[in-house]
Order: sequence, then structure tokens, then C-alpha cells
Amino acid sequence: MLQRASALTAVLLLASCQGTSSSPSTTAHPVDTGEPSRAELQQQIQELEMRLVEAEARAALLERSSLASQVDSAGGIQLAARIEGLSRTVEQLRLATLAGATAQPVEASHGVEVGAGVESLKGALAALDGQCALHCENIANLGVSGYKRRRPLPVSSAGALNDVRHPRSAGVQLDMTQGALKRTGNSLDLGVEGAGFFGIELPNGEQRYTRNGALRMDVNGHLVTAEGYLLSDQVQIPPDSQGISISADGEVYSLGEGNTQTQIGTVRLHVFRNPSDLKGESNGYTATTLSGDPVAVQPTTAGAGRLLQGYIELANVGLQTELVELQQAENDAVVIRCALATQGILTVPRAPVQPAAR
Repeated sequence: MLQRASALTAVLLLASCQGTSSSPSTTAHPVDTGEPSRAELQQQIQELEMRLVEAEARAALLERSSLASQVDSAGGIQLAARIEGLSRTVEQLRLATLAGATAQPVEASHGVEVGAGVESLKGALAALDGQCALHCENIANLGVSGYKRRRPLPVSSAGALNDVRHPRSAGVQLDMTQGALKRTGNSLDLGVEGAGFFGIELPNGEQRYTRNGALRMDVNGHLVTAEGYLLSDQVQIPPDSQGISISADGEVYSLGEGNTQTQIGTVRLHVFRNPSDLKGESNGYTATTLSGDPVAVQPTTAGAGRLLQGYIELANVGLQTELVELQQAENDAVVIRCALATQGILTVPRAPVQPAAR
């Protein structure tokens, strides 16, 4: 089944994230008693086979689409892996049916036998689905300036059952690795080389923090973000200004006649004790108890870093890394789904809702 990957080239970003879940997988017809009945297993097999047919039809459609020549084949690997996972789950349900409703838990073809560890397996599956959702979110925000990838903290293991790992989620943090700085030549673009964040003010007065320095000027001459949010420092450019100059330490100068310079404000940066623990929102980051309160400082001081006029910071997302880690998490999830299927517990991946880009 995985040999189809080379042909499924039309889904690098979209299909690689279809079928993962940001929440624990749902269970079709959960079993209240210790053993599923034969009729219940047969019904689950029919439902899953329908989903498998739909996935294969979608793969064939994408293979023939005009997008196939525009996208790397890595995305096809993800879709092929999910089709493989569905096929394996159908196989395990059929094994359970053949074993009979009153038989002992069936040993899966990959050597996994489950019984008392069902709840632990469900928790492990939820943790892996959460990891898949994180990788999909990072891929979705690959083109967002200043975006910081979210990473799952090192996953602890709750033990293993017949060599099946039971991972537990240890939480999520921002990866504060510096993103590449791209020269744009736009005098209102500001890249941060360091740890600081721009402070922005929402219409309701709330504060947010961002690394996206793609600024513009509103109708009143104020520097605002691409979404129209004011910088906390509220720098205003005079209507007769012939251009602005922004130094590495954030001082903003307006150019007048005769190339004279007049300082009209300062763009400060905000630093946090633990920036990795900031909370991501659709319109920026907010402080948390773990991150600590923001401290506004002049660039080049207090570890905030310096400003580079005419540059923007790119997202610190490595596509290849995200795809490799996504594939590993999906492979682990397939094994657990197969183990749960032998107990008559059907878990079908769902597509996550993509987050709004910051």
C-alpha cells in the first residue's frame, strides 16, 4: 500500500494533515461490556471499509489533479500511510470477528495483545493525535512571518504492553529558535535578531506580543501590524515625512527636507523570563504565569536583540523535520489503533481545524 506514495504527490500540506486529531479520537459504538459482539464488530468493519474506500477514492482524485506536478511527493506518503493504517485496522477487526465474541483478546498480526491496558492505550493514542495536530499546525503556519513552531515536550512513557509504547503528553512549548531573516527592502519591515517581541494593542485595549514585524502606516500615520493593530509605543509618522529610518536600537527618525532627521519615537521590544511558555492566540501571544510578565526595553539591551530595518523574520518551521516527526507519530498511532481494534474499539482519525495564522 505504501508503494502508492510516489504517485500521491498532490497533498504535501493539506493531505499530510488530514486524518490527524487535536483531541482524543472518537470511538464508534463503544463497548460497555468486556467483549464486543460479533454483530458490533461486523458493523464496525462495514463503517471502516466505507471510510477506506472514500480515502482511496480521494487519493486517486488528487493523483489525477492539476496539483500533482506542483507538490513534493512527501505529502503523498502521509496519505498512503493513513490508507495503510485503515487497512490494518480492518484486518484486526476481521481477526476479532473470526475469533468469536466470547474468545480471549485476539493477538494482532504485528504481535500486539491488549486487555487490561485499553485505557492506557486510549491515553497514548490521544497523546499521539495531539502531536500530529501540532505538526500540522506548524506546517499550516510555514508562511507566517515571525511564527514560532509549537513543539511537544519530551513524551514520557507510561510503560509498555507487549512492546507497545504508551506515551503520555508532557505539554507544549514554543520553540524560540531564531527564524531566518529575509531582506525585503520595505522601510516599514522590521526583523528581530534576538529574543524580544513587539508589543501590540488590540481595539479593546488588551496587549498582545508578536515577532511579525511586517508593519504599515494607517490613515493617521501610526505604525500598525498587517492586521491593523497599533504598536504599543504608538509611533506616528508626520504627514510631510519623506521617509523613515529605524536604528538597530529602535529609534525612529523622520526624514525631512535637506535629508534632515528628526526623532519621532522609539520601537521597544518586550522580553519574558520564559518566552517558551507564552500562550498563542489568533492575534499574537499572551503572557502566562510560567512565561512571566513582559518587560519593555530598548532594543540591544537586556537580551532583547536588535532591529533590522527592511527585513522580516521567517517562521522557524523546518518542513522536512515536521513531516518526519508527523510520520513517526502517525506510525505509532497506527499500531495502537490496531491494538484497540482487536478489542472492538474503533478509532478513526479526524481532520483538525487549522488555526488562524498570526
